[in-house]
Amino acid sequence: MSLVAHACSTLGLGPFVTDADMAYPKDWREPGVCESESIGHQPDGRTVCLHSFAVDPKVQRRGAGKLAMSAFLDAMRDMECVDRVALLCQEVGEPAT
Repeated sequence: MSLVAHACSTLGLGPFVTDADMAYPKDWREPGVCESESIGHQPDGRTVCLHSFAVDPKVQRRGAGKLAMSAFLDAMRDMECVDRVALLCQEVGEPAT
């Protein structure tokens, strides 16, 4: 068995993915810090902010990504705490900022 695709997401409060949704507290390892922060994962958020979605190059262009994304969206659709999934995307070859 091997990992074919990987998704990284958080819950956010707004309808779009923001820089704050992708941030994390610098002292995130300290007990209780993350619960009091307004950046990063927001447990009360209703938007799944999909930051990253990757597919193993060995199975790219074979439908694995489409299947994995479909399964991810189906799982989110079944969750009562989720209103929407917001994607963070960029053009192919465009450097991340």
